[in-house]
Amino acid sequence: MLITLMRTLQFSWNPSTLYFGRMAGTTMRAKRVVAGMTMGVLMSAVCAQTTRTPDGVLWAGTTLSLRAVVSNSAGQPIALSNEAQVRVGQIVRWQWEYESPPYLTVPSWEGWFTMFVRNKGNGVDALRLKTATSEGADTTPWQIRLYEQLDASQFFGDATLVNENTAPFMPSESRRLFINVRSPSDRNTDGVFLTLKMASVTNSQPLTPAEFVAGAESRVSAHTSFSSWANYPLASPPQLLNGRLFWVIANGNDVRFFSTPQPLNAESTFQNNTRYEAKLVGMMPAGQGTVVGNYWYLTSTIGFIAYFDWTQATGGVTASMQWLPTGELVANPNLPLISDGANLYFALTSQHIGVYTPASNALNTVLVTNPSPIVQMQMLPNSVLFVGREDGRFDLVWRGILLESGMVFSGSGSITGAAFDERRGTLLIARGARIGCYRPLQRQWLWTANTHAPLISPPAYSPDTDSVYALTRDGWLYAFDASAGSPRPFYPQPIITDAPVAKANLSVLARSDRKVPYIYLAAQLDLGGALTTRVLQITTVNPFNRFYSTSVVDGAVLGDGLLFTGAGASDLMLVWCRSGGEGNRGRFYGFRLR
Repeated sequence: MLITLMRTLQFSWNPSTLYFGRMAGTTMRAKRVVAGMTMGVLMSAVCAQTTRTPDGVLWAGTTLSLRAVVSNSAGQPIALSNEAQVRVGQIVRWQWEYESPPYLTVPSWEGWFTMFVRNKGNGVDALRLKTATSEGADTTPWQIRLYEQLDASQFFGDATLVNENTAPFMPSESRRLFINVRSPSDRNTDGVFLTLKMASVTNSQPLTPAEFVAGAESRVSAHTSFSSWANYPLASPPQLLNGRLFWVIANGNDVRFFSTPQPLNAESTFQNNTRYEAKLVGMMPAGQGTVVGNYWYLTSTIGFIAYFDWTQATGGVTASMQWLPTGELVANPNLPLISDGANLYFALTSQHIGVYTPASNALNTVLVTNPSPIVQMQMLPNSVLFVGREDGRFDLVWRGILLESGMVFSGSGSITGAAFDERRGTLLIARGARIGCYRPLQRQWLWTANTHAPLISPPAYSPDTDSVYALTRDGWLYAFDASAGSPRPFYPQPIITDAPVAKANLSVLARSDRKVPYIYLAAQLDLGGALTTRVLQITTVNPFNRFYSTSVVDGAVLGDGLLFTGAGASDLMLVWCRSGGEGNRGRFYGFRLR
């Protein structure tokens, strides 16, 4: 019976169970009653000093003496086993936590992450540290260094550099680790995803890795810029054709037409590349215009539409504009003229939609039942015209045909705009502080998502990330999964915090030689009545990595939409301003693609 008992003790030995016993140096007793007899185990530590760690666990290497004793029902011992020696093994247990947030925008050249690490085991141990990074293709790598705080007076760069293994940790000892991240000096980066791998030196047992995300915040300047004559603001949104830029300016009495003779790009800038083309006579434009084929259409201040052949207005000629015979159809001069390449669309003062087809010289009206005021018109892919209304309703028009009318996106506030997911055939619509996904063919809402503040920009969809992006009035950038509406990792992000956003243009584009798309954003801020513009380029998958510019002069009035000369490495994004600033000029700013 005694031999059987000793075997049981040997094979069921678990040093961690001693955590719940009495203090070392005392006798511990376990009992079991079998057939009127009591079998017990006497255990005592060989060493007399305290052998527990500050966490209350027996130190590794502690030696215990064990004997088994059999007592009768009266408690009298009747048998005693030989003494057995048991040595406590080492328990490897670590604990870590983030002290700083695991994400960071580096405003200068370097940034720091901090974390706490604690040895929860019962023996001396150390950590083996290794880092792994994920960065964009063809980018300059970040530099990563690890430090440990061996003294409470050490911080960041004053701490001890860790090459691979930390200094030994006593049981229950806590220590700070500092992770230094340095962005590349050439700013050729999409940010960095960093994994810190940790393992016990004693037995190579891995810990759960720590994950970090860092990006650089870099100030950039416009690659090229141009402004119109003084007191000649833009009289129409500019147009790009094969990389060439065309624009119309007016001073209230005189209308002029300009172009860039050569396509705009990183090598062929505005410098020595602007040309006066024609003087336009016959009407004074109010600021809205678009191109259908060879004709440029402009809206007058009272809502009539005139046009000129922009392919013939060249060489300094005087070109007479012709009036479109709209009859009683009067356009709203404050809303844009829209082209699908074959038809001209315009919002009527009656809140219906006018359609003119130059090829057939046909003028029609798309009638809508009980129309509320139109607040948004934009052309989506596949020649779909989106018309948003003040009461949250919207209409869809294709090639002059009304596809859908009066569908409501519930909520408060006016419709801000829409984007189109061509793969799924869904609309992504912004209204107030909500974004919704709508499938027109089934007339079905698939999902809706809320933002903490009203949206200021029409949403932008990226097929590369399958996400929809939008900016709020208080400068927070949101990103949602286009299929389900769930927030994307690291979003929303506070992008602009110094003033409310009065207007914003937002696009998403991946450069043809890079895999990572960027968000291109031009935001006009209202600084107590004074206008200032911020231009930002933000990595979609890592919004902590961003480039910003203050090149746009204060007071300039931001135009509608961004223009891209292409998607190549030498192409440009163009930000344009209608008027304002010194000299009340129209202005263009060209930025390199990231």
